[in-house]
Amino acid sequence: MLYEIKHSSIHGLGIFAAIDLKANTNIGLGMWKIHISEENNDHSMQRNDLCTYMNHSINPNVYYKKDRFDNYYFYTKCDVGRGEELFIDYNTFDFEGKKIFPIKRLKKSCK
Repeated sequence: MLYEIKHSSIHGLGIFAAIDLKANTNIGLGMWKIHISEENNDHSMQRNDLCTYMNHSINPNVYYKKDRFDNYYFYTKCDVGRGEELFIDYNTFDFEGKKIFPIKRLKKSCK
């Protein structure tokens, strides 16, 4: 297991490295597009624990790559030590030109 969910001193629960992670380590699929009718459900993205519990930083230690199917894969931006919290910049997420997450300003991560 590359990460674990624990209490965060930043906000609620967070994602923490379960082992030392090198820069550019794929830590998993965070969100994926589901193909359903908008008449049945207006949410077109499904999130897993990795995305649901990852806190925001304007200096994140995680980034994402979006594939051609609009799936979001998360990678470490720098070396991350065991026990360090993983952060993503919510400002970078967009889907079809729309921001996915609200923004909250917090600290931390890669320089």
